[in-house]
Amino acid sequence: MSSNIQKIIENIDLSKNYVLALSGGVDSSVLAHILAKQSAKIRLVFVQHNQKDSKKLEIIAEKIADSLNLKFKILPTSLNPKSSETKMRDERYKVLLSELKEEEILIVRNDDNLSAFSNLCPHMNLPLEMGQITTDNEFLCPFHDSKFCLRTGAVKKWVTTSPDWAPEEAVELTKAIKEIPLDLLPI
Repeated sequence: MSSNIQKIIENIDLSKNYVLALSGGVDSSVLAHILAKQSAKIRLVFVQHNQKDSKKLEIIAEKIADSLNLKFKILPTSLNPKSSETKMRDERYKVLLSELKEEEILIVRNDDNLSAFSNLCPHMNLPLEMGQITTDNEFLCPFHDSKFCLRTGAVKKWVTTSPDWAPEEAVELTKAIKEIPLDLLPI
């Protein structure tokens, strides 16, 4: 993970606001320390998965946030203690994206990779919070079924039409542009 962290550091835009999903584990804790040294524009969030060790991890995450003097928020979920990994992942992204403000970039660990992205679909700048994560680690836009790779931001499927309610400039953009990657940091 150290090479991924180095890539994040190299690509931090100090003018942007960041949200780090802090699990309470080693990787996200180290990243929180590194990011806190790089930028004051970071806040931490913890997703409460309601699993066996969730409360312990929540306490650790809160202590890390306190030690770094960073804003911290616990995001509740409706998960039950025996939820599947797939269900937890879907719920995690749902609550993380719904928490994300328009001008913020979310940094999360996805399997063994770090991903960083905004909450706006590049097609029409619509919020992605209602989107879904597929079993192929792709993000599915809830409005037009565009798919983006969570690791690279690459377009896997691009929208072919605009809805009837779309503004004319968005319709023209759709016709003119074949692929726009999800706004990911190059990590």
